[in-house]
Amino acid sequence: MRHFTRPRNVAATRYSLTPRSCKTSNDTKKFPDSMPLTRTLRQPPIVNDSIRVAPSPNATPSEASSGQVVTRDVFPWRVVHACEQARDVLTLVQSQLIVGMRPFVVTSRGNVAKYYRSRKEKIHAALLLQAWSDVRDWKRLLIESDPERTTEIVHAHSFAAGMAALRADAPLVYDVHQSAEPVATEDKSWLGRSFRVAQQFVLTSAGAVVVHSNNARQECIRIGVEESSLFCIPQPIDPALLESVPDRRWIEQRIGANGVTTIFFAPELSKGPERELQISTLLTAFACTYEENENVKLILLQDKDDGAIRQHPEIHKLRRMVHLLPPADRDLVFASCDVVIVCDSFDEDSQALLLVEALARGRALLATNIRNSRDSIPARSCLWFGPGPRELGQRMSFLARNPDFCRMISSNGHGQIASARSPQVIGRLCHEVYTQVAAKKKQTDAKSNDIQLIPLQVNL
Repeated sequence: MRHFTRPRNVAATRYSLTPRSCKTSNDTKKFPDSMPLTRTLRQPPIVNDSIRVAPSPNATPSEASSGQVVTRDVFPWRVVHACEQARDVLTLVQSQLIVGMRPFVVTSRGNVAKYYRSRKEKIHAALLLQAWSDVRDWKRLLIESDPERTTEIVHAHSFAAGMAALRADAPLVYDVHQSAEPVATEDKSWLGRSFRVAQQFVLTSAGAVVVHSNNARQECIRIGVEESSLFCIPQPIDPALLESVPDRRWIEQRIGANGVTTIFFAPELSKGPERELQISTLLTAFACTYEENENVKLILLQDKDDGAIRQHPEIHKLRRMVHLLPPADRDLVFASCDVVIVCDSFDEDSQALLLVEALARGRALLATNIRNSRDSIPARSCLWFGPGPRELGQRMSFLARNPDFCRMISSNGHGQIASARSPQVIGRLCHEVYTQVAAKKKQTDAKSNDIQLIPLQVNL
């Protein structure tokens, strides 16, 4: 399988995908500081492009040698992604570029090029007052950005950007990211109440609302969002994960394993008060597995608080079987191990990302049995375990005894994730959302133009 190499300069990659007719020799205009809006909507047609493509890795020899012309749908939407951090939408932007869209990114800093190159910015907690102040800034940024009014869709990824797009009378798709929104549900002050009303207004007034989990969908319905305006679209998967290549020889040499060793990997443990209980459960379960099958290994990542692992009572008899590797080896271990163990975490977003990454990399998955996790994982692609070391130990022993079963569930998971979250699939789903929003906006504008003033006759 061809290995995917991430480009070093994402901004330059986006520009290289721009049609030649749109390129300019002036470097200052490659990335305008802000992106345009439009009031006049046009319905972009579906263009059937005949594109000569390189043969895929799974192509038959006859297909690979024929150099055949492949016809695919192209959806030339001009979309502005209004978000706080550019890195949050890079995978989505890549998916839309693949299906022929023309996405642009605008952040609260305004300058796309500089923001693309700033990948290490810290995530700051959004405050209610700051959110209201951001609405003013976003509205100014969006309106000043488009003197030609050519943008067809504003895809907002935060409350402030969504409210600003509504005030600017833009066709709005509101993307619900719960972890990025200011938390006002617990605040009973007047400011908290007003913010909840404002959030509800944005959700119910947007042309479409995009969610990424069933829980978020149910919450939006409870708030009052119409089901016809609600779209549940999974987060797109990075093509680099789908095409990651295991290096079995490296991992065997790194931890002293052999060709039939079952290698378990727990990529993340909780940082909270339940951390010690997680470590105890994991090591106790692994000790039970080791008693049944000595040809097993467990890999954990080093951190500032790995003393609890080294001092655990079970570690003295597992010292040669449990390995603490540096975080720099994380990606290579993730791609090369046999089974990934995902423990419970209060950070649901981080846990969901680990589950999807394990399946995308083609690894057998062993995860804690939580309803939220089950909603995001395809059927027959994971083994679940409940609380306590006994059930986890039984699952680990079963997978160590049945390598064929490991390969089966890993293959199922990889195939289903690729078919549900590939860039082409996500791009087509976005096209359906944008089509509905454009139709709604066109209908609304037509109604506003049909308003007639009827003289009032009063008989005195």
